[in-house]
Amino acid sequence: MKEESSPPVSASKGGGGGTDLRTLKVVCGIAVLITVLHLGHGLHHIFAHANHHGIAFWAGATLAAVVGVFSFIGGVLLFKPGP
Repeated sequence: MKEESSPPVSASKGGGGGTDLRTLKVVCGIAVLITVLHLGHGLHHIFAHANHHGIAFWAGATLAAVVGVFSFIGGVLLFKPGP
């Protein structure tokens, strides 16, 4: 009878590739947080120099703020360990 051999450690689940994926998630999280910082900086300049009279301004500012909040949450979740 022929015995089945186990797969190499690098090919089995959890072998070797976990740290690479974790590093990628951390780098992506940092990139997202830097992008959110840039969005916040742009919002600051819009509020400082724009005409605040009009629904279009407030709708755009609100939408940008919502996108910024969700992007921040997504960036922070990339740091959380998990699957």
